[in-house]
Amino acid sequence: MTDPATGSRPLASVPLPTAGQPSGREHTAAPAGEDLCRPKISVALKLAVLIAAIVTLGMIALGGLIIQSQTHLLNRQMHTFGRLVAGQMAQSAKEPLLAGDILLLQVLTSNLKGTDGVLGTAIYNERSQMLTSAGFNPFQSNGPYAGRESDYLGDHLTTLRWRWQASGRDPMDGISFISPITFEGIIAGHALISFSLETTQAAIQESIRSIMAVTVTLILFGGIVSWFMGKRISRPISVLVDASRAIGDGRFDVQMSNRRQDEIGHLMRAFNSMARGLLEKAQVEQALSRYVGPEVSRQILDNLDKVEIGGQPVEASVLFVDIVGFTAKAENMSPEEVAELLNRFYANVSHAATLYNGSVDKYIGDGAMLVFGAPRRDDNHAFHAIACAVYLQHLARAVNERRLAEGRFPVFYRIGVNTGQVLAGSMGSKEHMQYTVVGDAVNLASRLCTAAGSDQIIITEEMYNQPGIPSKIAARPYQRIKVRGKSEPIDIWEVTDLREPYRTMMDQEITGWMEKELEA
Repeated sequence: MTDPATGSRPLASVPLPTAGQPSGREHTAAPAGEDLCRPKISVALKLAVLIAAIVTLGMIALGGLIIQSQTHLLNRQMHTFGRLVAGQMAQSAKEPLLAGDILLLQVLTSNLKGTDGVLGTAIYNERSQMLTSAGFNPFQSNGPYAGRESDYLGDHLTTLRWRWQASGRDPMDGISFISPITFEGIIAGHALISFSLETTQAAIQESIRSIMAVTVTLILFGGIVSWFMGKRISRPISVLVDASRAIGDGRFDVQMSNRRQDEIGHLMRAFNSMARGLLEKAQVEQALSRYVGPEVSRQILDNLDKVEIGGQPVEASVLFVDIVGFTAKAENMSPEEVAELLNRFYANVSHAATLYNGSVDKYIGDGAMLVFGAPRRDDNHAFHAIACAVYLQHLARAVNERRLAEGRFPVFYRIGVNTGQVLAGSMGSKEHMQYTVVGDAVNLASRLCTAAGSDQIIITEEMYNQPGIPSKIAARPYQRIKVRGKSEPIDIWEVTDLREPYRTMMDQEITGWMEKELEA
């Protein structure tokens, strides 16, 4: 019920939940836009990406080593083969060169040129003059070493690596081996043979392609395997997240089925144990709140290590209400009918107290004591206490219309309300204590209830003159009475109604409560 004086709905004590229902405790809401239970990136995806990255880096490193090793091996094989062929060519050309048989030297160079991978051959005399050649020669006029024969035709085997690009043609990579032709320690000439490096480069490219294919295959395979592994690992985590959300919503009866024997299984069992403990605590709090009220029970449970006998002085309002003529009515009723009447009365009182930010201090036979402003502070406790009294009065009238229509006797309340300083806290002994309020203001409220007539609400003139009260209630001077324990008579007022808009809001609440009672 919204209080126009404050612009907000009066706070109300909320009963604790039954098993599986949210508790009356307030839960801290997550910041806007933040969902702790729904990660943007799943564990399965993270694991798949991690494994794919590890496989990729591993294969890149391994592939680099393999390619480097294979390149070195192929180059070494090429050098070994080239030196061997160049040496054999020099040995075969020795006799024709010494004999001056140019034709035989041409046949030798032409035959070697026809071998796969051979780009060209040549024979030089001792003056570095070319006697015969076949195919490409790095020393030819447009070659990479044109005119530099004297620099490389020496007394030992020489290796030349080169790249040559003729006009309008793709570049050609090759390697040339030059072996001296010796006879009895004298250099009679030189044999040159050039090989293409395309075969070696093709082998290296094929290795790179094979390694890339294996890498991609392993990445895909590892990603798929890790995805399913991640799903398997994250499934119990998702269950834990859902269970955590249920606990956060106050549904403490959540239990997870668990057959795992690993660390996650231990965590799930610990979580189930925690949930059972929270459920038992909520049930204890619910049971406790039924005896001492939700606000008091929460205060006790929140300060278990600070429960002491004594109280604190606070400004509060106290309401006493009882059923008029209950003793006479009970004589003609069965025990079941008496219990039904009292339970209905207690339910109405509890509902009214909750509606106006109050709490039931105690039930006293056919009456009740309500407190406003303690244990929870309420700056409008005086008005809320009076409004609660008017609500109970009008609710009793609405109930009586129904009772009369059903052929039953009406039930009226008499109510006394007072405000002032009281001592609020735990009273009693160390063995048995209860939360209550005591003081002169409480005693006077009880006396006012006794002084009230049937269907009447009595307050003191001092309470009526509280700031803001006259503008919210309709009341009239009633009489001056002598109250036991007071030296001077007290002027009291009768409250007849609430002023607008509080009256309209009260009627709406009564209508809603009556409809709820009918459904029950």
